[in-house]
Amino acid sequence: MLLIVNNIGIAVNNKPEVYASVISAWKIAMETLDSLVQGMPQLVQDGAVLLGLSAWHIYPDINVLGATQKEIKMEDPLVSTGGTVTLGLQSSSP
Repeated sequence: MLLIVNNIGIAVNNKPEVYASVISAWKIAMETLDSLVQGMPQLVQDGAVLLGLSAWHIYPDINVLGATQKEIKMEDPLVSTGGTVTLGLQSSSP
């Protein structure tokens, strides 16, 4: 998991105030991880979720999209079937 987190260049957030940044990151991570544990797939475009995954040692299956697609099966018993993180999707709109 740390290998993936360290190689994905996603910022946690862009808030300049420390308190606001930490609270925002914690809230986003908690909401996303709650959905993952329940088995709902999540598109991750925020580094806060990756920070939460590595801090709380929860390892959902991960789909990494890019030049090639890579599916990484973690099979964490804490994550219900279907709780998959997708990384690397980008919006085509400006």
